[in-house]
Amino acid sequence: MTAGPQVRWCFHSQGLLAHFVDDDWNLVERLVDFHHMGDKEHAGAYAAKAFVKSAAGRGGLKKISRIHLKLNI
Repeated sequence: MTAGPQVRWCFHSQGLLAHFVDDDWNLVERLVDFHHMGDKEHAGAYAAKAFVKSAAGRGGLKKISRIHLKLNI
């Protein structure tokens, strides 16, 4: 008896989380977005574009801050 082809279902998804400290100094974590990832969204520039698209769609890009440190090593 031979085995037939095996069907393997695999779905990749991505979640966008927001972390902040509230007025009582508690760490708060919120799921902002959750969506199915395309084939190329796993790495590099495609992952960055997926993040920007997701964050921009909910107004999150206006609320993101960053700290840029230049280290002289």
